[in-house]
Amino acid sequence: MIKEIFTGNILTKFMALVMAVALWLYAINRQTEDLTEVVKLNVSVPEGITVLEQSTEEITVHLRGPQSIIESVEGMIKDRKIQALYVVKESPKGIEDQVKQTVPIAREHLNLPNAVKLISVYPNKFDILLGKLQMKKLKVNLQKKGEPAIGYVIANEFIFPGEVEVMGSLNTLKEASFINTIPVDIGGITDEQNRTFPW
Repeated sequence: MIKEIFTGNILTKFMALVMAVALWLYAINRQTEDLTEVVKLNVSVPEGITVLEQSTEEITVHLRGPQSIIESVEGMIKDRKIQALYVVKESPKGIEDQVKQTVPIAREHLNLPNAVKLISVYPNKFDILLGKLQMKKLKVNLQKKGEPAIGYVIANEFIFPGEVEVMGSLNTLKEASFINTIPVDIGGITDEQNRTFPW
C-alpha cells in the first residue's frame, strides 16, 4: 500500500513537480527587477594630496534585485544617498609631484544593499591625476583698471597684506611668485583714496 503511494502515477507526479518548479521560477522572476541609474563618483584623498584631474564624475550602473528593494534603491540614488566612492590610499610622501592612476570600478565602491546585484557599470574604470599639495607665500600684485583723472597719477600704492600664504599643487606653485588681486577701478580718481577689494 505504501509502495503504491510513492510509485503509483510517477508520470503525473513528475509533471506536477515540473509545474511547481516552473511556477516558483515565474514568481521569483516577477519579484525581481532591473534598474539602470546614473550615480555620482567621488574620490576621497588624504591630507596633503589633491585631485588635479578626474576623467568622469558620474557612472551608469545596471542593478538587479527584489522589486521592493530596487524601488527603495532608486529613491536613494535620486536623493544621493547611494554614491560611488574611491578612497586614495597613497601617502603624500610617496608622491614627488604628480601621479596618474587608472581605477577599476567594482561593487566595493558602491554602498548598495546586500540583496542588490551589480550587473554592469559604465565606464568600468576611470583615470585620476593626483598632485602633492604644498604651502607657499606669494607676493600680492595689485591689478588696476582705468586711469586717474587728467592731471593726476598714482603716486603710491599700499597693499595690506603684502603677501599671502596659499596652498596648491606642487606643480602649480612651482614657478608662482605672486598672486593677483581682482582688478581695482581707479578710473577718474582725483585725490588720495583708499580702495578696499575682496579676495
